[in-house]
Amino acid sequence: MAKTNGPARIKQYSPEFKLRAVQLSDQPGVLIKDVADSLCIHPFMLSGGASRSGTAS
Repeated sequence: MAKTNGPARIKQYSPEFKLRAVQLSDQPGVLIKDVADSLCIHPFMLSGGASRSGTAS
C-alpha cells in the first residue's frame, strides 16, 4: 500500500468559474463531458452530483 503525505488537496474554484461552467453546460446540444474536458474538471462536478452529495461549495 502506498503511503500518503497528508490529506488530498481540494481545488477551490471561484464563483465566476463555477457560473461560467454551468452556463456552458446549459447550452443546447452541449455535452457535460465536453465542457468538463475543456475546463479540466471531472464531469461529476457539472452533473449536479456534487451539489446533491453536499460536497459543492
